[in-house]
Formats: sequence, structure tokens, C-alpha cells
Amino acid sequence: MTDSIICPKCLTTIEIKELTSAQLRMAAILCPRCEAEVDLPPARERIKQKTARLHAVGARAEEFVAAGGDLKSPEAAPLGMEMLEAYSELGKELGYDILKKIEPN
Repeated sequence: MTDSIICPKCLTTIEIKELTSAQLRMAAILCPRCEAEVDLPPARERIKQKTARLHAVGARAEEFVAAGGDLKSPEAAPLGMEMLEAYSELGKELGYDILKKIEPN
């Protein structure tokens, strides 16, 4: 699955991961540039693909450990970040904000 969609009217790229949970539950959104209606991929398809991504990252973590890697080592940090991001994207699809933005004071 692509992480973005393109507005058919103005060709603006819209990042799916930047949409809110409420927007993801809709069948279409408005383009931020031209306000044309842009269809979103079906929710079932998006959930299936994000679940598959999470499983793939988990499998890579298992391979890392099987090869003698330590999940607490600095070498595992990128894998951990990818796991957290995949989990967060799946949660967002289901209406939960796992990684909330921290607003500066």
C-alpha cells in the first residue's frame, strides 16, 4: 500500500499517515489545496496492509534475535522505531492515537 494518495484535480500528494483517525474513517476527504473530494482506499484494505507491516517488522525482530542480536542494543533502535511506528499507524486506523504529538510550551 502506498502511504499517500494524489488528488485527481490538482495532483497534490496527500500523506495518509498525516490524516486524523476521524478522517481515516471516511470514504473520502477534501484536498487541502483545491478542496476536491479524494477517495481513500477501503478501511479493510488499509487495516490488512498495516497489520501485515506490523507482522513483517516483528518477523525481522525475531530474525535479528535469532542471528544473535540484542534488542536492547543500539543496533536494534531503528527496528524498534519501525515497530513503534507500524503499531501507531495501525492504532490510528482503529481510532487510537498511540504516538501523540508533544506541543511546545
